[in-house]
Amino acid sequence: MLNEDELMELVDQIRFNLPDEIKQANWTVSEQQRIVSEAHGEAARIMSRANERAEETVSEHEILRRSERHAAQVVKDAQGKSDQIIREAEAYALEQLQQLEAHLGRTLATVKRGVEALQLVVVRYLLAKAGEVFLEHVGHPVPARAHVESKTLGPKHAGAAPGAFVLFEHGDLPAGL
Repeated sequence: MLNEDELMELVDQIRFNLPDEIKQANWTVSEQQRIVSEAHGEAARIMSRANERAEETVSEHEILRRSERHAAQVVKDAQGKSDQIIREAEAYALEQLQQLEAHLGRTLATVKRGVEALQLVVVRYLLAKAGEVFLEHVGHPVPARAHVESKTLGPKHAGAAPGAFVLFEHGDLPAGL
């Protein structure tokens, strides 16, 4: 069972780490956009230079054909390089997002464990209080709650909260109940 200090420390760690994870996700997305934008810009510059070169070499028929073939190859090379840069940028962004997803998954698991621990503490407290109220209602004194113990009874199954039943021991229930 976690004590209050441990629970507060867990909650503080979650509060501290979560904003950094969101900043990391935003940075990864903006970094992907920047890399893709640069790739498109580089491709446009290469294509622009290829077009300029093609327009400058308009003198003779053979020179024109050579320049057209050369320009087409430059454009093809530029497109291939642009495609490669984009694939690498997308792979990098995917890797970063997968790492972030894994880290956020671990953070979420920690949050869930904290919530479950707090729910268990609350359930146990409420069950102990309900037992005290019941005993007071039937006229049985409750000496410092020393005789009320929480135990899990019955088979464990999915969704069952630990400590779901309260067992009274040491003959503390009034006769006839």
